[in-house]
Amino acid sequence: MEIRDRYDDVVFKDDGATMKETVEAAVREGVSLEGADLAVADLRKAGLKGADLNVADLNVADLTEANLEGADLSGANLRDANLRAAKGLGRWL
Repeated sequence: MEIRDRYDDVVFKDDGATMKETVEAAVREGVSLEGADLAVADLRKAGLKGADLNVADLNVADLTEANLEGADLSGANLRDANLRAAKGLGRWL
């Protein structure tokens, strides 16, 4: 599965069966997801601790119970994202 940015360039690619698995793999490998197009992505309970999601499009993404501790959400589009019970949002609220 591929993660693309708003210009349709590939940011990260792996053999993950779901977008959640692919995003978690990118975060584990320290890949910057700055500007990634993750709109409408199902990222429920995703491990995104320390992720670089600067200016990422997370519009309508499901981040229910995701771990966002230490993640950079500067300029990220969180419009209509489901952030219910997401961890680590204190600095961004």
